[in-house]
Amino acid sequence: MRQPFLSVLQLLVNQYVDLDPYASHLRQPLLNKVIAITVRELPFPLFFEFKQDKIIIKKLVDNPDARINGLLINMARLTRRKNKAVAMSELDIKLEGNIDVAQAFQAFWANIYIDWEEVVADIVGDPIAVILGRGAKLVNRALSKAGQTLKQNAGEYIQEEARVLPSKNEVAEFMQDVDELRGDLDRLNLRIERLIVAVT
Repeated sequence: MRQPFLSVLQLLVNQYVDLDPYASHLRQPLLNKVIAITVRELPFPLFFEFKQDKIIIKKLVDNPDARINGLLINMARLTRRKNKAVAMSELDIKLEGNIDVAQAFQAFWANIYIDWEEVVADIVGDPIAVILGRGAKLVNRALSKAGQTLKQNAGEYIQEEARVLPSKNEVAEFMQDVDELRGDLDRLNLRIERLIVAVT
């Protein structure tokens, strides 16, 4: 059961990678390296061996160059995060073995770029691909705007409805009160010092 799955996965992975014309350049730091990927959703690890023209996925390698362990969704998120060290801790992703190889593996997937408009154009022709590409961009912008609106509304709800966070005006008023209290304390200290001098 495992071998047919690995064969199909290997085929899909290589077809995906081959869509990037610069993939062969990106894989250079990983040539002849083996990375063991333990995806916690799967009952067995995956071993990725990088060759000049393809990636071979094996069911077992005794001494892989590096090991990466984590949830699949978190591994995908990691490729989009800038600060990898902080992200790995937050996403509970573990690295073992040659760290340079593990980081090169992450960089490989993060830098793979697929021009889907060009891919679609090869199948349906340029005019339809352009229309689909524009439609995808419009949807992406709409989703981005919706996300920003949701974030703004959530912030307003937290401040105005749930009252979990103070508003900017409330923070400003609080800081003003603190400044006034600090001034009162300074004046009180000055009076105490004068009284001490007068008594002595």
